[in-house]
Amino acid sequence: MALAQFQSFTATDDIPKALVILEKHNWNLEAAIAEHFNPPEIEEVRPSRPPRVSREIKFIIHLSNGQDREVLVDEEVHVGTVLEIAKSNCNLRQDDPIKFTGWPTGGQPDNDLPLSILSLPSVVNLIHVDPNPAPLFPQATSRIHRLREERKDRHFTLKIEDTDQGDDHQLKYPGRKKIALIKDDVYSLTLIPPERQSWKGWPTSASDHNALWELDIDGFELVLEVSDSRPAATAFTSTSRAVAPPRRHEQPVTIHDSESEADTENDDDDNNDFDDYGDTFDEPEVTSYGRRNQDCLIQSNTDDWIVSTTELQVEFRRRFGDKGPQFFIGRLEDAAAEAYGSRVKVADRRLLAIYIHNEKSISANIFCSQILCSKNVSNFITANCVAWAFDMTNYLNRDRLLNTLDRMFQNGNITSQIRRMSPDQFPLVILSTGRSAYHEVLSTEKSNATAESMLDSLMNSVTINETRKEDDIKAEQERLQRENEVAQQESAYEQTLRADREKMEKLEAEKLTAERERQKVEKEERENLRKQQQAEDNLPPEPAVGTAGTCQLRFRLPDGRVLSRRFMESDRLAVLFLFIGAEGFHESNHRLIRQIPRADISALKRSKTLKEVGLKQDNLVVEANVESEEDESDDSEMEE
Repeated sequence: MALAQFQSFTATDDIPKALVILEKHNWNLEAAIAEHFNPPEIEEVRPSRPPRVSREIKFIIHLSNGQDREVLVDEEVHVGTVLEIAKSNCNLRQDDPIKFTGWPTGGQPDNDLPLSILSLPSVVNLIHVDPNPAPLFPQATSRIHRLREERKDRHFTLKIEDTDQGDDHQLKYPGRKKIALIKDDVYSLTLIPPERQSWKGWPTSASDHNALWELDIDGFELVLEVSDSRPAATAFTSTSRAVAPPRRHEQPVTIHDSESEADTENDDDDNNDFDDYGDTFDEPEVTSYGRRNQDCLIQSNTDDWIVSTTELQVEFRRRFGDKGPQFFIGRLEDAAAEAYGSRVKVADRRLLAIYIHNEKSISANIFCSQILCSKNVSNFITANCVAWAFDMTNYLNRDRLLNTLDRMFQNGNITSQIRRMSPDQFPLVILSTGRSAYHEVLSTEKSNATAESMLDSLMNSVTINETRKEDDIKAEQERLQRENEVAQQESAYEQTLRADREKMEKLEAEKLTAERERQKVEKEERENLRKQQQAEDNLPPEPAVGTAGTCQLRFRLPDGRVLSRRFMESDRLAVLFLFIGAEGFHESNHRLIRQIPRADISALKRSKTLKEVGLKQDNLVVEANVESEEDESDDSEMEE
């Protein structure tokens, strides 16, 4: 498509020269047209060292009809350039895939590879594989059939007026071109989706599945009008459909479909079409080509990823509606963490779908509306992926994106591929998987993808991802089992340590209690000895036998001993307690009981004499201090 547009604008028939200029500018149509009309002045510079001499390679093309063609190119050009020149020189149809056998490298190399890295010999013999072998017609072919076949290969000129915007477009297509595909191309020019295109000028019998050669028209030219079928209140305004800038020449823009290069021996009418517009670019204006200047999805140059991705989301929804996937807002690294980061469980990991937009591509709007906004593709992405999108039309945003991809995909393959891509190869969809900080590209889809191929690529990538998830889940289960076993061993060890610690603490507590008891007993014994000694010191001597006013008392002690002693009747009761205290039974812990009549001597006042209490020759019992209600009642009666 870019080659056809370049030829249309420049009216040049030198296809090798056109390819060299386009490839020099990375297939940027604006820059290539500008150089064609304003070639740079060549300054004579004396090199400091001999320049490198490039090698020329001769390709001998063997066609299926028995003819041979030669193509002589510099080894610095790419494989795709050789194929384009071969198509032109060998009169091959542009809409058919081109394939040659006999490459020294084995299979046919990728179009993006330069010949210099293939180590080709100076002469290469290639055999053309015809995808559509011509059928063998009988000798007596009818005139009607001949005219029909000729009509298929003739070129039709479509003069289309966009009545909403006042723009004129002139398109040239071979007769085999379907009307549905033409409407898709018109969408890229007018931004009116095919389902809303309202047409005037088509034959009444025409339908989307018809090709141009099947139309019931005289000649090879159609004058058409297209407009947006939506009501004026809801149709695109100047803010939603970009308006083309003023043009210096009021002549219509001419665009040639890539298929129009299939026949190099065009009739006089076709050649005259180029002559009509040969002077259109007296002052070349590279901004008015094919599709109108549509605003980018990201207009700002801010370094804030949230602002940029939010702007893209809003513009995408405004332009294509709500059918597409919901894009992640923020940095690409954060989107990857959301899909398969370290905090995401293995079973919950998803793919990362990266959509890279380039407004300079003629396929940009078609890709978005027919593939991304396809119900099956959009639903599949929403269910299985985290989608992140960015517009790299602006060179500053392009550098930001490539730097980010370089950091994430450290092998550099994907960024090298993006740098080699021409604008018309965009948009690009990258499907990535990984774990934590590791990222891996599973597949990519370019502008030539269809909704079916995109869905197949998504399903294959999900299958690969699910297989890896199963392996990771198994590994994680084994890891968790090992960790559980270690945790159980550590728990058992901790329980053993805790039991030993509790046992030691119990032993220490028992030791401490026994020590305190021992100290208490020793203290009590010392106290008892002190009290016993004090009682002995304070006890008056026993009266001699026969002393008048004495009484004889017998004491039964708690240890079983029975002692008898004489006391003076005038002695006070306190003397009795001194006596038993001297024997080791202090009155604080013991009481003195008279047996007959029973009475608690300890309850009486110590100042009373023995005579007042009535003690003469009595038996007294020393008991430990265990009081009872009966004792208390007896003591109360004795006190009275």
